[in-house]
Amino acid sequence: MSEPSPLTVEEWHAFLTEYSREVLTSKDQERDRALPDGGFITVPRFTPEVLEGGWLGSAPCSEADVRAVEARLGRSLPPSFRNFYLVSNGWSDAGRYGEDVWRIQDIEWLRDSDFSDLIEAWEDALSEESFEVLRVGLLVGYADGGAGDYWLLAPPEPGDQSEWTAYQWGAGSGSSPEPFESFGALMAAVREAVREED
Repeated sequence: MSEPSPLTVEEWHAFLTEYSREVLTSKDQERDRALPDGGFITVPRFTPEVLEGGWLGSAPCSEADVRAVEARLGRSLPPSFRNFYLVSNGWSDAGRYGEDVWRIQDIEWLRDSDFSDLIEAWEDALSEESFEVLRVGLLVGYADGGAGDYWLLAPPEPGDQSEWTAYQWGAGSGSSPEPFESFGALMAAVREAVREED
């Protein structure tokens, strides 16, 4: 049975608190880090401060923080995503490949980001529907492990205040972005996948 998707501030607080506990007490407590010479070194996955604090996130955003980003983006953020930031300004090591949900100050339209070259590179390789996700998507997270995992939110038509479809896209795997009904649904699915691996 799949876990309910967090939506409200209270649901996000409960979800993220328990998610932190699960990850920080899991068997997977080390990561391989690349060295300049091409080798690898095994390092602790979490800092002593994170382990002591028991929290993978950071301090919550204020309403003013959220409104400032909405003004910059020219759109109101969808409910589940907005409420996530009112609990934690970003999230580290969210999934199997070390995906980080970016701080609210760092989220941006893919077309305006340092990754904008992906749009042109994938124009002929994806279906029209999948390519549209890249063209209009808000880039909210990334992991450089595995296939290079991008997290995007695709907004509905202007004026529509419903949830935005969330996508997980392993570009290096050659696959199309995988849709989830909301950011909360994406986080719940990622947490479930992490539990299955533990």
